[in-house]
Amino acid sequence: MTQSPQNNCGVHTIAISKNGKWLASGGYDLNIKIWNLDSQKQIANIISGQGSIRKLIFSDDGNFLVSSVAILNDFLGRNNTVKIWRLLKLEIRAKRKNYSG
Repeated sequence: MTQSPQNNCGVHTIAISKNGKWLASGGYDLNIKIWNLDSQKQIANIISGQGSIRKLIFSDDGNFLVSSVAILNDFLGRNNTVKIWRLLKLEIRAKRKNYSG
């Protein structure tokens, strides 16, 4: 890859889609970065908004990404949140980015 799939505060987890087209990385900086493995470029940055990204999993069809976020709170202790991200627009964006017509 021409760029390293790293997040500003370190990568904690990565996931690769079943079709081998996408790589997602997540870390302590609250960001999920999506990489196109064919072009070897980052195509999206999703700001999760809270907590460090602990786990990423692509759906079997590659249309969704599930993230597990750990939030440390002085009052509540550890709070784990799961989010489901729809990735359909990433497919369209990647096709436009690679369009050379």
